[in-house]
This record gives sequence, C-alpha cells and structure tokens, in this order.
Amino acid sequence: MNEALAAAYGLTADEIDMTFRALSASEAEALNDAVLSGAFAAYASRLRFEEGFYLNGAKVAVDPALVCYDAATGETIAEGASFDNPMLDAPGVKQGAEPYNYVAYRDTDGDGDIDALFYAETSLPSSSATVTLTGQLVYPGVSGEASSKLMAGKVGRPVLDGSYLTFENAVIEARDGETVDLASAEPVTADGSVLGEVNEERSLLWADGDSLLTVRELHGVSTSEGNWTKIRDENNSYAGQPMEVIMQWGMGAALYATQGGVMMVGDPEGERSDVYTCGDGANGVLATGVLDADRPSQIYVYNTDFTLEGWNNHVVDTIYGGYVYLEDVTGVTGKPGSYIMNNGSTLANDFGDGTVEVRDFTGEAWGDSSAGCYLIGSGSLVAVDSSLTSHLNAAVKDLGGAVICENTDLAGMQIYSGQGSIASFDGGTWTLFRDYADDGYVYGKAAAEIAQLWVDITGGTTLLSYIMSGVGNTYADLYAEYADEIDAWGGIDAFYAAVNDIADRYGYGEAYHAGDDVPLRNSMFDNTYYAIMRNGFQYSPIDGAYSLDQLADFSDVPYLGASNLQSIPVAFFDASGSVDVKNVTFVYDESIGADYRFFSVGKGTVNLTDCEGASGIITAGNINFSGTDFNGSFAAGNNGLWDGAVGYIDGTGAYTFRNGNYTGADASGAAASFTDGSVWTVTHDSYLSALTVGDDAAVKAADGQTLSMTVNGVPTPIAPGTYEGEIVITIG
Repeated sequence: MNEALAAAYGLTADEIDMTFRALSASEAEALNDAVLSGAFAAYASRLRFEEGFYLNGAKVAVDPALVCYDAATGETIAEGASFDNPMLDAPGVKQGAEPYNYVAYRDTDGDGDIDALFYAETSLPSSSATVTLTGQLVYPGVSGEASSKLMAGKVGRPVLDGSYLTFENAVIEARDGETVDLASAEPVTADGSVLGEVNEERSLLWADGDSLLTVRELHGVSTSEGNWTKIRDENNSYAGQPMEVIMQWGMGAALYATQGGVMMVGDPEGERSDVYTCGDGANGVLATGVLDADRPSQIYVYNTDFTLEGWNNHVVDTIYGGYVYLEDVTGVTGKPGSYIMNNGSTLANDFGDGTVEVRDFTGEAWGDSSAGCYLIGSGSLVAVDSSLTSHLNAAVKDLGGAVICENTDLAGMQIYSGQGSIASFDGGTWTLFRDYADDGYVYGKAAAEIAQLWVDITGGTTLLSYIMSGVGNTYADLYAEYADEIDAWGGIDAFYAAVNDIADRYGYGEAYHAGDDVPLRNSMFDNTYYAIMRNGFQYSPIDGAYSLDQLADFSDVPYLGASNLQSIPVAFFDASGSVDVKNVTFVYDESIGADYRFFSVGKGTVNLTDCEGASGIITAGNINFSGTDFNGSFAAGNNGLWDGAVGYIDGTGAYTFRNGNYTGADASGAAASFTDGSVWTVTHDSYLSALTVGDDAAVKAADGQTLSMTVNGVPTPIAPGTYEGEIVITIG
C-alpha cells in the first residue's frame, strides 16, 4: 500500500475488494448476448447492460475528471471517464505484471459519483486450510457448556474465499483489530452514497478479523429489489443458474462476522432491538470463519426481533466454524400465506462446521421447503426453552449435523427429518399440523388452475423470483416483465379476469382478485401448489397423460416424502440416524385423520422415553417405546394397507389408493420394542420384522376387539418376549 495514498485518502489494503468495469455500447451488447445465450436467459431483463460504468456489477455515476491510481505505487494509471482506456476495466491489463483485479473508490466531494479509483494487482487471498477449534468461548452471556461440547474438534477457515468478502459492505464496520462500541444505531442500506445506491442490500453491521463491534440498541433495515448480476457477471460466468439470487455474497446478513470478528447486539435489560430485511438470501445473522483455534467468528444477540421477508433467508446461519448465540430473540422468515419465496429457515448451518445456540428463542418459517431449523454438513444446534415452527416443512431438518433441544416446542408438517450425527430432544410439545386455510395459502384445484393459466400464457412454469421476493411488487410489475406474453395471450384485462374467475369459483373472492396495485405476495400466484408446476400434474391411469382434470386434492394424501409433493409431508419422523426423544407430548391438529398420522418413516432408530400422545402409522425402521404408550399400527411394503379415498402416484411410480408405505419397503418391515410399562393399543393390522414386549409392557386391542399374532406363519400368543421373523398382528 502506497503511504501517500493511504494518508491522503485514508485508504486501507483490505478495502480494495470491489470490481469495476467500463462498458462501451458494443461491449454492453456483447455481454447481453452472452446472458441470452446461457442459462440466465430467463432473467435477461434483470441483466440488461448498457453503455456506462459498473461497480460490483451495478451501474454507477463517474466524475468526468476521474483519476485512477496504482494502490501499491501511487502512480496515476488513468485519467478521465473514457471507455477506450483498458485501465478502467478490472481486470485491466498492466504491462509486464499481473492484471489489476480489484478496486477501492472515493467520492471525495460527496456528490454521489466516483472521482478516484485505486487499483490492486493481486486477487483477494483465499485458502481452504482449516484449524481445529478448541470449543472455548470466553464472552459474556453464555455458559459455554453445550457449545463447547459441540464445537470442540470442529474446523474453521481462517482465510475465507474472496467471494465471501468481495461483494460485502456494511453501514457500520469494525475491522483490523478495531473496537467499536455504540449505545444505539439505526442503520439503513438505502442512502445517498455510492454504496447506498449500488449495494442497497449491504449488511448493517460487519465485524472482521480481530475486531469487536457492540451495539446495545439496534433498529436496522436492509432491503433489495433483486439483482442477478453479482459474482457470476463479474467473472463472465453464465454456465449455470445462480446458486442463489442477489445476496448470496452481496449481503451475507444484516449482522455479519467473518474470520474471527466478534459482535454483540442488544441489551437484555434495555430497549428491544429490531432488524428487518427483504431480499433474496438476506440473512439476519451470519458468522463464518475463525481467527484461530480459540477465536471463531462470534455473534451474540439479545432482546431483539428479526423479520425477514425474501427468499432463502435464515434468521441465523453459521458456516466454516462460526458461532452464534441468541437469547430472548424472535425471528420470522417468509411471509404468512406466501409460498413461492422458499428455502428459508429460522436457524441454519448451510455447510461447513458451525454452531448455533439459542435460549428463549421463538422462530417461525413460511414458504415451500422452509424449515424451523436446517442443518447440513456437520453443523450443530442447541435450543433451550424455545420454539421452532415450519408452516410447510419440518420443524427440524437435519441432514448430517447435531441437534440438541431441551424444553423446546416444535411444530410443522413434519417434526424431525434427517440423519444427524446427534439428535436429542428432552421436553416440550410437538405439534403436527396441516391447516392451510388458517395459514392463508391458496391450494387444491384453485392453485392448479392458476398454474395451468400461467403455462397457457407463457409456455412455461417460471415466475421470476426477484418479482415475487419484493414485498412491494404488484401485478403491474408482473405484467411489465411478461407484457409480450400476456398481450399475445389476450391482454392484461383478460389476464386479470381469468385470475378473478378462479378466485371466485373456488371461494377466495375479492381478496384474491388481480389488479395493477394488488401485491403478488399472498396472491393467487403465491401458493402451496407450485410443486405441481415443477413436477407435473396428476397422472391419469385412464389416458396415460398428466391432466388438470385428473388432479387429485392432495390435502388428504398421507405422507409422500419422495413423491411430487415433497412440501406436504404428514409425519413426525423421517429418520435415517438415531433420534432420542424424552418427556415430549405429541399433538395432532384436527385436520389430520387417524389414518394419516404417520409416526415414523425411514430406516433409522427412534427411542421414545416417558412421552405422551404417541399415535399413528410406523412404516419402517426401528422404534423403541420406554414408559410410552402408543396407539397405532405398523405397515410395511404392501402388506395389509387399507384403501383411501384419494389416488396418487406412489414412490414406485404406480397409481394407488393405498394409505400406507408407498416406498415398497423391505418386506421384513419395522422393528419395535415396548418396555418399562409401555402399552401398545393396536389400531390396524400390523406387520413387523421384530417385536419385543417387556415383562411390564402390554400389547392390546381397542375396546370390543381382539388380537391374534403369527410369527413366520405360526400362531403365537402375544406375551412378554422377543419375536423375530414375519410378524403379523391381526385385529378381530
């Protein structure tokens, strides 16, 4: 870093992390052609480039007297805002050396345009090297007992990939060992500065490296319209769809800690803080990376409410060794009644090692595939005295990590789904619900007809996510994006009339009518049945085709976890690993009939100890009841399954009315044990591969019925003992 530049402009090396390009008219057109010819073609309107200057992929104003400097030497490498000077393009060509890759900028007179650029020759440092964490936490407010056990032995990255930092900016930052302590802050991302215009989706707070940022009272807002350019544009990479929209890197989160930075937000005894974000990938809290084995990136939040209304949002996300602690915090992702903005959660570990610990936390997730908490890789979650609710998925979606819940209420269309290394639950109420009407969703054939209408108009099923993700976007915005298709189909008036007709015929009425000023969120186009659009309509066994006329109302269909309705499961468990459940009360809402109460689906092991209210159908795996009564049955494969009223395509591709296990499971069936006073009341004929009945346990029929059992075809009394083979228990 040149000392003169540093002194004159307050320039630091780590802020030279943005991209800059000057596009002539011909270059802009070539870039547009590249977009149209690639996988981004469906989003070309959001990637329309024109002649001008671009900072981090977004158009900016540049002072005609622009001066560009080499940050290392201080020499002037370009002057004037000219399109024919290669130095204004990053990477620019530097004779005899590496190309310039990144820039910093200054708006020295504060008039909203760039008048100085500082170019660096080298790329941002990155490394996949890791350090092993000790699990120690030395900051206030945390006992550290649970987190230390889960963190010890995990790995973190001390140097993050430059992609995580290049597009990151914050309103308030602590970097390079700084200590920033604020009594209160009200940061917003939409301001009049260059960054406010370019990166309105900035983080609110950012702590990086050996720094500490404290804000005792925070009221922050960060929003985004949606911008599909980001890193792929800057790298000229259009080979595939973006992994996320807009904020995958551009806004890591409203609160962002990296490479060992520490942040504390909220005062347990003070005024309540609040954070609002809207935009794709707009997380609330994200901690990633470590400084060393004893210093993961850490964020502590107290006495705060989070509201996130975009797509793929998480109240908390931790990766690469990061740690987050929440206490007396609420978080909502998505928007009630909104389906299409999906893939969110309240607590998440997206990949890499990370740990989340919450106490007195209330989380609620809306949208397709949006879970109460979501873990992949080897992440960890500890929840104490909390609640997690998912309106269209599982309260806990655990794909490899560790989950420990104590006295925590869980609610959703599933309670637990996964194959985590640790899954332990002690206390709380687990509520299985499926009440679409009260959730405000459009569903059934009304949603199917809207899906078909959109196919008729556009020839496809895509609704641009950036239109749906903006809470202020309306039908007029939808028309602006698809004007050619809608006009060719019959015009905007006919389009609105068709939407209104569907709303009226299915009883949704004027509240769901279309109009220029009507929001798209919670509209007929934002509903639970876009899974149909993605996976095809109901298959007709009569004419061998997918047809709207043959579409079943799947609201009554039992658990179809691998079918074309993955977002509408009805099950307590989908376990592949081992799940320990103690002192839990199970509750079903009244909309779920007894024959649709799937209790355990999968090939894992579920251990229930001193639980209440367990009932349903167990289709596979191992389940052990200790001090826990069970009202239900075991049905494996196609053995003894009773017909339901609704037909569907099962996991084998066959059209069926069977209400049991659609997967064609191993004929040996499930294995079960009943001990320590457990009582199994058999509700339907049952099929098992192994059964243990303890001396103080019992298997009985409901009042007025009798039971008989065969083991490998041999009539056998139902008495304490262990049985193996083809076990059939029949109700008489």
